[in-house]
Amino acid sequence: MKIEQVKAKTSKSNEMLQLARELAEEAAQLPESSDKRKWLEERAQKLVDDARALTDTAKQEITKYR
Repeated sequence: MKIEQVKAKTSKSNEMLQLARELAEEAAQLPESSDKRKWLEERAQKLVDDARALTDTAKQEITKYR
């Protein structure tokens, strides 16, 4: 895998984390009992989990270049 592909994964991970932050901020403004809040929180957590997995993959791939 080329270094550019690793950089692309890192960039995508950062975008996912930014979107998760935005969703979490939106969720925080809704009542705790709101279904939309629960959905936003779940979606934000999924994005964080996926971003972590993508970052882990990029880290594993970058070790090949050391």
